[in-house]
Formats: sequence, structure tokens, C-alpha cells
Amino acid sequence: MLRTMRAHLISPFLVLGTLEAGLFFVAVNIGLIASYADVDTVVQVTPFLPQTLFFVATIMVLAFALGLYNRQFGVVFADLLTRIIVTSALTFFVLSFFYYIFPQLSLWRSAFAVAFPISFVGWIGLRWYFLSFYRSDVMKRRILVIGTGEKAARIERRAALPGTASFVCVGFVKVPPEDRRIPTNRILSSTNSPSEVVRERRVDAIVIAQAERRGTLPMNDLVDCRLAGIPIESYQAFWERETGKVDIDDLRADWFLFSGGFPGGRIQYLLKRGLDISTSALLLVLAWPIMAATAIAIRFEDGGPVLYRQARVGVAGRPFQLMKFRSMRTDAEADGVARWAQNNDERITAVGAVIRKLRIDELPQLFNILKGDMSFVGPRPERAEFVQTLSSRWPFYFQRHSVKPGLTGWAQINFRYGSSMEDSKEKLSYDLYYVKHFSIIFDVLIMLQTLRVVIWTQGSSPSCLSPNETRLRSRSNLRMRTSTSWPTCTTSEGCLTRFQAMSVMCSRPSIPPRSTNAP
Repeated sequence: MLRTMRAHLISPFLVLGTLEAGLFFVAVNIGLIASYADVDTVVQVTPFLPQTLFFVATIMVLAFALGLYNRQFGVVFADLLTRIIVTSALTFFVLSFFYYIFPQLSLWRSAFAVAFPISFVGWIGLRWYFLSFYRSDVMKRRILVIGTGEKAARIERRAALPGTASFVCVGFVKVPPEDRRIPTNRILSSTNSPSEVVRERRVDAIVIAQAERRGTLPMNDLVDCRLAGIPIESYQAFWERETGKVDIDDLRADWFLFSGGFPGGRIQYLLKRGLDISTSALLLVLAWPIMAATAIAIRFEDGGPVLYRQARVGVAGRPFQLMKFRSMRTDAEADGVARWAQNNDERITAVGAVIRKLRIDELPQLFNILKGDMSFVGPRPERAEFVQTLSSRWPFYFQRHSVKPGLTGWAQINFRYGSSMEDSKEKLSYDLYYVKHFSIIFDVLIMLQTLRVVIWTQGSSPSCLSPNETRLRSRSNLRMRTSTSWPTCTTSEGCLTRFQAMSVMCSRPSIPPRSTNAP
């Protein structure tokens, strides 16, 4: 049974979320019963089901938004305790707000006073027990890797990072003539076939991590394993699910052609546009006092302009004017040379340092979203100069422009501000993952998790990268693959021309070809 559960990817965090929802539900009911402790009657908790579910839903949504169900943040107890405290405090204020606006959703004060501490203490205890369980290999998938080259070595390094991998690698099968990058003691004996290894070592899945698949794979054994119910997946598919990003070093054109995902259709994009408009309008209503205070502070500091407008590359390579609160000196690029912002950049003003850390400088982009130049969720918009450089370095960089750029995004909540070529490569791996898996539900999940980035100021400095990810990145191979070259874009208009060249072969329904004179 455990093999079946692992093979079908029942995440330990999904089980944990179910248990915690049950804990909060029970805590509320205990609070309701305790409210009648001095009354000679039996309380009926069924009439309070809507209030109970609202309490549970609020705390669960905030827990997810603050990273408590994220493997990157959910495996260190000290970090967990901090996040539980912050989540509990936010839950208290959010519930107080909604109880004031919608009294029919509120619990009795006596019931709330009992349910909240029970939830808090039980939550900590459940997490403590979960950590001891999670660090074992009981719920981890047992995988067999076909290959001993660089891709297999990346899987081995990933498995060695504590608290990161959701799998256990039982061994590697060498397939000549591939180079060996795996220690000899981790390579299984050639006398045992993959089907025998699967039976003996209780393998849940097989990952094909060989550099060249044709001609040398043990096809008969793999067919037998597949017919026996053992999932077999490519290295890229495995890496996507395990890390939430694409391996750029292994990316080929056939990934776009034969990989699942890449949803299209006008209905999806109309729904996304509706979400963009409603969310942006709501945020403008809520954030206008912060925006007004920021404008005053910027103006008061040096008397310069409040807003900063800059040409960026949007969907299909179309240029647009992005608006931000100015966070640098007015002479930051007086020489006309485009530069990435660096950590502790001396061009950043005192007010700018604060608003960049809290992401307040991004708020004027809400007007870009309402105008239609941007979406609320999508890849970060880049300058044409950077797009030119990065497109020449990474063959599939321009494919990130198949969707609108976003105020927040999958790369923004998982990685810091890009300040180098390697940072841009890492963000591209997240951007292409988003392009492949785009959906309205995915957008909503990203929007919720943006709260974590704002509270812990992740994404504003290099410290937002977890130690595990830093180690994994530092060991990654920087080999580059060549691919079919497209026209290089040297200006914003050139980027549009390049996209039109690509669109001769294919186009997405939501991105009709436009002329270079389009506004």
C-alpha cells in the first residue's frame, strides 16, 4: 500500500494539511462545547458549521500563503515556529476584521478564546511529530535512475540535500557509452536487470537520466517494468516535479513539442484578464494610503520625480512603458548604460531601500495591469538590452514572452531579484515552468504565496535563496546547448520582429501577430 501511495505522489504535506484542518475543526468544536460548560444543557455544534469552516479555511489559507506547506520552508523547526506564530497573529487580525464586517460568521468570544490556543498548541505539537516522520524515508518515493552521467549526478546531489528531496535513490544503472559521474558504490551490478532491481529494492518509479536515449536503453526490461505498473519518466519531467522549475542545461526544442502542458485558448486568457482587473482594482483601493505616503517620502527625500518610467519587453516582444516608484538616484544611469541592480547598490536611495525590500516600489505597476500591458502573475518584464543579451546566451529565453509579464510570478516568489547572468538563467527555469503549467488556479496560488515574499522580504536580497538551493545551484553544470537560432533582438522593436519570425511556424490563440507599428 505504501508503494502505491508513493507512486501516486500523495505528498506528506497534503496528508499534513488534512490532519491540521481536522485539528482546527476539532478545536473549534471543543471551544463551542466548553462555552456551555456552566450551562445545564448539551450544545448542538451543527448550527455552527459555517462559522467553524470559515475559521478553518482562514487559518489554512494563511498557512499556505506563508509557506507552511512548502518543502523549502517546512522542514526546520525554528523556522516553522516563527511562521506558525506569524500565521496565528495574522489569523487573529483577519478573523477579527471579518467578524466585525460579517457578524454572522463570528464565533462566540468564549468559544474563540478556547479554540485559538488549542489550535496553536496542537499545531506546534503536530508539526513537531511531523518533522520526525518527514525526515524518515517512509513516505518518500524509491526511484531507480537509468544513467550515470551528469543528469544522474544532479539527481544524486538533489537526494543528498537534507529536507529537500521527496525521493530516495536506490541506485543507478550504467548504460554504455555514457561517462560516469556517479561513485562506483552507487552503481548497481550489471548482472542484475532493471526489472530484477525493481522487485528486489521495492522501486516505485524509474527515471531515464541518460544523455542519449536511442539504441542503448534496456528497452525489454523497461517495457516489462512499465507493464508491471512501475511509472517511467524522463529526467526533465522528474526534475520539474521535484524542483518546480525546468533544467535549462537539458532543455531541447522537443520539450516544447512533446511535453504536456502549455494550455491555451481564449477562455483561459479571458478568465486571467478578469482576475487581473478585479485584483488590481481591489489592491489600488486598499493600497492608496501606502502609495500616497511613499510618493510624499520620495519627493521629500531629494525633490526628484516620484515615478520612474522605463521601456520593457512585454508579451510577443511588444515594448511598453513600465511604471515604478523611483528607488534610485536620478543620475543612476547618467551614462546611458543599462545595469542590473546589485545587493547594497549605492545608487539606491534611503527610501528606495525600504520600498524595494517591501516591494512597495512595484505598486504603480497595477496601472500597467489595468491598461493591459501586464498581468498580475507572469514572468518579470525585462529591458530590451537585457533581453538581447540573455536571448543570445540562453537559446529559449525569448519563449518566456509567450505570456504577459507579471507584477508577481513563479520566479519572483521562488528567487531573488536577478542581478547577473546566472540569476537570469535560474529565473528562466522558473518562468518556463510557469509558461508550461499556466492556469487560473496556479495564478491564485502564486498570488497567495506572494504574501510570504512580502512578510519575509524574500526576493529583495540574496538571502532569500535557501541554503539547500544555493548548494544545488553552485554545483550545477554550466554547459550550454546550442539550438536553432532565431533573429537576435537588439531593440524593443527587434524583439517584436523576432517573435513574428517564430510565429510563422506557430502561434498561440491569445497572441495574434501584430505589426511593428503597434502601440
